[in-house]
Amino acid sequence: MIVQQIRRMKRRAAQKRTGIDPRVLMAYDRWVTLHLDEMVQKHPGKVIAVYNGKLVAVGDTYKEVFAAARAQGITEQPFAMEVPRPENFEAGLRARLDSPRSLGGGFHLLGRLDISGHFSAR
Repeated sequence: MIVQQIRRMKRRAAQKRTGIDPRVLMAYDRWVTLHLDEMVQKHPGKVIAVYNGKLVAVGDTYKEVFAAARAQGITEQPFAMEVPRPENFEAGLRARLDSPRSLGGGFHLLGRLDISGHFSAR
């Protein structure tokens, strides 16, 4: 009886879970770590979309890169981010050395992405 209740609770919890799989998120984190310098040089201030370890779209808005990914037949939402400009990237790295608010892995909170996909600098 108790075992069945636990199984039911686990099934319900699994159904309610939303969001990105932590393993997938780690893979995107590795991709960004490996390619951030290149992206800052090639696409400063642009929004990029990455899917399955490949850059699939570059544009001016999140909406634009998600549409470009869909046009390529990608049905899942790709990872998207605004590429920092070199001056913002350097400022973030300097701030990281002075601040405990680091995200780790060389990243620092440079702004906020709201629910509609708009990025605002802090």
